Amino acid sequence: MYHFNGLIGVGPLIRYVKGSFRTTLRLPLALSYTRLDNTDIPDETTDAERTRLRFQPSFSLLCKATDNFTFNGDVNYSSSETSWQQLYTANLMKNYRSLSRYRALLSDNHAVSARLKVSFKDIFNGLFAYAEGNWRRSWSDITYGTTIDEQAHTILEATYAPNHSTGYGITLYGRKDIDWHTMQLELTASATTDRSQILRQSELMGYNRQSYALSGTLAFDIVTGYRLDYSARWQLSRSTSDDYDTTIRDFSQRARLTMSLAPSRLFFNVNASHSYNSSLPSSRKNFIFLGAGLQWKASKKLEFNLDGDNLTNIRTFIVHNIGDLEEHYEEYHLRPLSVTLTAHIYL
Repeated sequence: MYHFNGLIGVGPLIRYVKGSFRTTLRLPLALSYTRLDNTDIPDETTDAERTRLRFQPSFSLLCKATDNFTFNGDVNYSSSETSWQQLYTANLMKNYRSLSRYRALLSDNHAVSARLKVSFKDIFNGLFAYAEGNWRRSWSDITYGTTIDEQAHTILEATYAPNHSTGYGITLYGRKDIDWHTMQLELTASATTDRSQILRQSELMGYNRQSYALSGTLAFDIVTGYRLDYSARWQLSRSTSDDYDTTIRDFSQRARLTMSLAPSRLFFNVNASHSYNSSLPSSRKNFIFLGAGLQWKASKKLEFNLDGDNLTNIRTFIVHNIGDLEEHYEEYHLRPLSVTLTAHIYL
């Protein structure tokens, strides 16, 4: 599939501003050209191309009600060609093992979304919070395709399950910052819930997603020249439907200790990180990484650095998260334990 999309005209741009109140209405036009090349089938037209002029309006609102409260929101509509990855679904008969001669047609994908956010901030007391709600709806045309055998007889029909989806989400967020001269403390809490419906294999499926997170950072000077930075985050994610229920608990923490052994000349730091994922096998739930570094400034023009990385010699690292009725695993292959010595000469 070849696709080109270009903005040919901004159209009317309507903006109203009065004090702390602002609204903007955009009415752009987009010209798109798409060409689809299918496998050649004798005596049949299998390719397709078309040019579309698409109208994609949007509206935004910003209102600062008081020094502490701000309201903002937006409404958007978009239209585009359905992506190749979503173009079809099929059930393959046991007798036939290939969809290489599948014939696809072009399809439109439409989406509407709306969002409203209420924010609160008190800079002098280090307090920040917001509540946000969003709604979205997407829908597509239905596309049919066929798999053809060598004699041009239809052996399988694949029907595109239109990616109709309706969802809404609610997010609550709060943060408190505390600063005592050389000490900083930050606490954050958030909660998000989302419900969506999606049509898969001609069946409408509804599912819920919830996410709760707590995080915090702490930094302070133990004594002059010795500083500790620490951060931690806990998150619970859950995805449920009629016959599906998955919950993941994540916990991660990081710490860094920086020491000035000789003022302006010799510095040492050590850092550590730990992650825990409840959904992974027992031997892979916990990962601990260590690193360290020594810096010596021999003079203004000469500096040496000795760095140790991945001192626990972990070779693989796994991340597991939840998508739309899907679970994703990412496996990273890491460099083994390493120690490097570098010298910097400043001319």
